[in-house]
Amino acid sequence: MNESHPRSGGPRWVRFRREAEDILSEAGAAILHLPDFYGPQVHVSTLQNALNEAASGKTVNWLGKADVQREYIYVPDAMRIAAAIGARPEAFGAHWCLPGGGPLNGQQLVAIAERHLGRPIKLRSASLMTLRLVSLFNKDLRGLLQVAPDYMKPVRYDARKLQGLLGPPQMMTSYEAGIGRTISWIASGP
Repeated sequence: MNESHPRSGGPRWVRFRREAEDILSEAGAAILHLPDFYGPQVHVSTLQNALNEAASGKTVNWLGKADVQREYIYVPDAMRIAAAIGARPEAFGAHWCLPGGGPLNGQQLVAIAERHLGRPIKLRSASLMTLRLVSLFNKDLRGLLQVAPDYMKPVRYDARKLQGLLGPPQMMTSYEAGIGRTISWIASGP
């Protein structure tokens, strides 16, 4: 995914978000596009939810096939890069894709979490059909259904434009370290 990725369709709230981005962009703001995020102080995201389940001793529920590679970003990395972008006047009035920590799938997440927790963790993949069935009994899940197909596809962020602004690729926290810190934060009882 890069800055020219199509911005059409989607549920009502996605269209509202795009409209807000357009207003901010026209006003000269820098618009940052991030992968799904995780980390200490994060309370809701697909990866954070999986880490909460792992830390709580529950089965990890994963959207889509467990081997589909997606990119995620550790929040402290995202904020560091956002601050660097904000310090560059030429960044304003443009869209920027922030890269995450590289590809990660559900199987890899569980293996990392197992190392940090010192115990086995079960993993359950949820297909779109499964989500539709469960949403009949779970009101919160109904809102996710609109964007769930996007979470079931492999996604990688193209950071070439960002590298043109900030120079060589930014050093990102490894999933091993970021997931470990996040699990420690969850275990400390936020």
